[in-house]
Amino acid sequence: IDGVTNYDGSSWHDINKIELKKTNSLINLPYIELLDSKGDSLVISQSNACLMHLARKFNMFGQNEIEVSQCEQLLFETADLRNIINEYGSHASIIAKIEKPEALEDIDNIVAATDAIMVARGDLGVELNPEEVPVAQSQLIEKARAKFKPVIVATQMLESMIESARPTRAEVTDIAYAVTLGADAVMLSAETASGKFPVEAVQMMDRIARQTESHLWENGKYETSGSRHNIVPLSIWDVMANATANMSRDIMAHAVVVISNSGMSAMTMSSARPAAPVVAITNKEFVYCQMSLLWGVVPVYSEDAGKKNPNEIARKIARDLDMVNTGEYILLIRGFHSTPELNTPSITCLMV
Repeated sequence: IDGVTNYDGSSWHDINKIELKKTNSLINLPYIELLDSKGDSLVISQSNACLMHLARKFNMFGQNEIEVSQCEQLLFETADLRNIINEYGSHASIIAKIEKPEALEDIDNIVAATDAIMVARGDLGVELNPEEVPVAQSQLIEKARAKFKPVIVATQMLESMIESARPTRAEVTDIAYAVTLGADAVMLSAETASGKFPVEAVQMMDRIARQTESHLWENGKYETSGSRHNIVPLSIWDVMANATANMSRDIMAHAVVVISNSGMSAMTMSSARPAAPVVAITNKEFVYCQMSLLWGVVPVYSEDAGKKNPNEIARKIARDLDMVNTGEYILLIRGFHSTPELNTPSITCLMV
């Protein structure tokens, strides 16, 4: 379970003898396909009913993410899930939980098909050799950032704090490594779900992330990029995002403000890791919630977005958040869209 226990069974007769002592536990059975009495895959035969229930449930309660553990049918199921979400009028995002080698082999398609990915190191540790997990984590973060998709690193990050009030030094380093790689979020599970020190675990993770990013800042991690030597043209998203990140440092902007209808502008700016906080303004509640996952983004809900003068909205909200004083600069970004024909990005430099 989460890589803690190993079992080498030679047949289903052996596996049937496994007894789980802990209730509500999950067991990972690598390379084993579950079949029903007719010989059909349980995953496929039950997926539509399960996904239908999920779509209804998440739409009913206004949730914004649905996590899908991948298998060989991931892309097929993701398309089904997307159709069901749309059919029920939900705005839920799909997060692919990456936990098998097959997913690593097809990661480009998985990233394209979903809205975000989760690096489930515990499950990956069952399927891969332990020494391969850090490499896989690094590659997954790089792939997600290249496509402007949020990435979550999860599982066993502060495992010892289930029972202890303080983490091990190795766990602290593990979180710092994920932050250094550029993860949008680091996630606790058992530490807060059933641990003895849930609040302390969250506070500890927050302190580690802040300290690590402060160190990265002081040592030039977010410096402007050097000259490019390859002749392959970048996408308009990359060019605008990199230009904004460079401008934010060069003019010492106190905020990068985006007015976003779908969240695309905020995702694009977040992926570039600008030198100032990204203030993402939207008039849609589901977009506001979804943008909370993004690195460096301060989501703001405003009914004025898209209705009033964007320059004045940007100045007002930057002041309201105490991010800028009179005479200082902010950058206003608008116009990113996932459909190329509708993509008209612009950068406006505003003095407050």
